Amino acid sequence: MRMIGEIGARYRAAQDSADLIPAMAMLDAFYVHLRLVAEFLTRPTNGRDFGPIDLGVVD
Repeated sequence: MRMIGEIGARYRAAQDSADLIPAMAMLDAFYVHLRLVAEFLTRPTNGRDFGPIDLGVVD
């Protein structure tokens, strides 16, 4: 969650810079991290792995 927040906070400065490649990479990383968090919270986990219920997230 911290990674998603930091990407969002620093995106504007990267977007305003002359080099847009860091901004595009940050946007891509933001959506990848967001998708991974969503999949972690919604998909069933293997019994050996920890899941959202272990972190206090309940269906």
